[in-house]
Amino acid sequence: MFRTIVAAVALFGATAASPLLANEPAQRVQGRVSYAGLDLSNPSDLAELKDRIEQKASKLCTRGLDKGLWDGPDVKACRASVVASGAVAMARLVGGE
Repeated sequence: MFRTIVAAVALFGATAASPLLANEPAQRVQGRVSYAGLDLSNPSDLAELKDRIEQKASKLCTRGLDKGLWDGPDVKACRASVVASGAVAMARLVGGE
């Protein structure tokens, strides 16, 4: 069984990042993060899953954007939202919900 969690559901609008993107509608980003091979009762494996979620957030929130926009406020907000969503999913796994 391929074990994954939904890492992200966040709204991302790049309207403040660039005037060129001002007319772009907000986009929903979603991704999956594998926890295969991780023992979720082990703190170091939980840390690894958190790192995987953060890496996925960076990829999801910067996809299709020029590197110059990656540190913009909308991208930072997207990353924070994705990481928070992933943390909720991770907590459900650990708590057995």
